Amino acid sequence: MFVLLIVIFVRWIVVPLILLALLVFGQRIGRAPGLHSDKRVSAQAGFWAGLLLTVIYIIASLGSISGPGLGFDVLPGFRFLPLLLGLAAGFILLWGVWIALPTRFIGIVTLALSASSSVALFSYIFIGGLHVWVMYWALGAALGVLLFTVFFPTAIRQIFAPHEPY
Repeated sequence: MFVLLIVIFVRWIVVPLILLALLVFGQRIGRAPGLHSDKRVSAQAGFWAGLLLTVIYIIASLGSISGPGLGFDVLPGFRFLPLLLGLAAGFILLWGVWIALPTRFIGIVTLALSASSSVALFSYIFIGGLHVWVMYWALGAALGVLLFTVFFPTAIRQIFAPHEPY
């Protein structure tokens, strides 16, 4: 019973919160202090374009929606590939934000963040065959973001509190 509670907690609280955090992170980039107004508009447009792509994905996926299922036939096994892909995606996206912050390319990065996190959240909740895959992708993405922060701690300060306007 205790293992089931842990699995439910991770599956229906931790993983959706990670995906929501990635979405909020993408939204906050457009409001980073010191970001030049042109780049701010680019970042915000990219964020909204990512959400629009999510709406398109939802409309295209209406036939495969199964709804959130809290039951378990078997406990989820370890999936290396989505964990590795999520780790790479989290690291690369945060690196992309850091590199793109002084350019208008920041809009493409916020588009990728908002689209990937919101599509993953929708798929995780409503498309039953993707639960385990998206769970490991989200956990890997969070690990990738944290590893980037370990290796480049000044980048986080530059993203959210730059000293000079970009």
